[in-house]
Amino acid sequence: MFTVSMFVERMISKNQLIGLALDCTALDPKAFDPDATEPDIRYFCNDSEWDEFDIDYARIKPTTGPTDTNQLSVGIPDDKALLQFIHKCVTLWNSRPNAHIAVFDSRGGIGAAAYLVVCFMVQKMKITLPEALQAIKESMDPGIFDEGMLRHLQDKFCGQTEIMVPNPPSWHLVWDEYEEENEADGEQETQEKQIVIIPPSKKRPIIGSTPDLLKRQRINEPNPINGLEPCPPGSPKYERAVTVLQQLVELQSAIFPGHQETLMTAEHLHSELTKNYNVSWHPVGRRGLLLILTDGVFFLEPLSDNSLKVSKANGMWFPKPKEPSHSQHRTLLDGVLVLDKEPGGPPAGTPRYLAMDIIAHEGGIVKSKPLPLRFKYLLDGVYGARKRCTDYNFNKECFRFRVKDVFELRKTSFLLSTFLKQVTHPTDGLAFIPNNCEYSITTEKGDPSTAGNRVLIWKHDGNVSPKDLEIKVKALIA
Repeated sequence: MFTVSMFVERMISKNQLIGLALDCTALDPKAFDPDATEPDIRYFCNDSEWDEFDIDYARIKPTTGPTDTNQLSVGIPDDKALLQFIHKCVTLWNSRPNAHIAVFDSRGGIGAAAYLVVCFMVQKMKITLPEALQAIKESMDPGIFDEGMLRHLQDKFCGQTEIMVPNPPSWHLVWDEYEEENEADGEQETQEKQIVIIPPSKKRPIIGSTPDLLKRQRINEPNPINGLEPCPPGSPKYERAVTVLQQLVELQSAIFPGHQETLMTAEHLHSELTKNYNVSWHPVGRRGLLLILTDGVFFLEPLSDNSLKVSKANGMWFPKPKEPSHSQHRTLLDGVLVLDKEPGGPPAGTPRYLAMDIIAHEGGIVKSKPLPLRFKYLLDGVYGARKRCTDYNFNKECFRFRVKDVFELRKTSFLLSTFLKQVTHPTDGLAFIPNNCEYSITTEKGDPSTAGNRVLIWKHDGNVSPKDLEIKVKALIA
């Protein structure tokens, strides 16, 4: 356990300026030690310990006692304590916006303190509950583990996504006692705590109220699409999608395995681009894989660190080619989700998934086949199966679906001069795709593609001019 001087010295070594210390230890001591005989209201620090470092110190005072005798639900701060916390934070940052605030409680910072921080992030910073909980977890693993507290937060903020309750940390009293009981019974191995999933709240957020979760779920999300339901990491839907993806692409980690794109330079133009390439336009949108299972269709897109963001695409239907009343299973596509500006369409645009490649079809791995054969699976086995299905109302899908056309290399001038002007969604250039190579899966070690089998992206604002590109293409097709 850190003393005040140890904590401050560590922050100084990290060049972090602490302006305020908020002591929340009186809010949840019973949650840490239910059998404690000391008074409920007590603090672990006093003013003098912080004064010598010129750090303001404040105590968040409890106003009501716990209403739940379950020790995993004791210690949830009430609204008055939350208002104290928010007032202290806002006051400090109004006067010292660059200062940090230290918050601690009776449970290592992931009890009452973490609860207050989550409430602050949702109410004042306008982020979603799953994002706030994930931020706490990344800062202090395993994050909030109190099932009662998580259920309270889910209900308080009308959470619409599942929450998986993490195991308590090894030092936590209740978990330690559980392990000791197992050892006393002679068990050789500690049993794992049963996985608990908190379902979405039955309460619906009110538009215009605080918090307005329906709106907040879309903050900072490009091209928000109704019906695209986020699946938080650790939830059953997330784990289901990632597990099947790893099986299909033969990877162990949850990274985005889609092929990497290489920005075309003059060197690529002269040494790599050959007549064995096809050409297409390069759309601007949300790149992602479409995983089609009998129990749902999932959209998997890369985050900045190449990890996965998983969403369930509600209402989507991909029938089997020969059994249109049954869904395809274990089909994996690569494409881009765009917004098409169409006459009579919604002002924001019509969401449409442009499938540009296929990795697996009905469990069969096709990534090693050349592009023309992969496109046959994509056109006949996926797109054609949907066109032949007349018993499903595709208008209720959360986005439209089509295959992104690929042209022979000689069509490059046509795409530059005419086609790009007619496309109804944003584009930033052309994509050159090798014709005779397999689909290149990105692994934990990076992109395995080499010269001659890379997907090359020519951009309007790149360092290869349209004139140089056309000269090179004309020389190749001649």
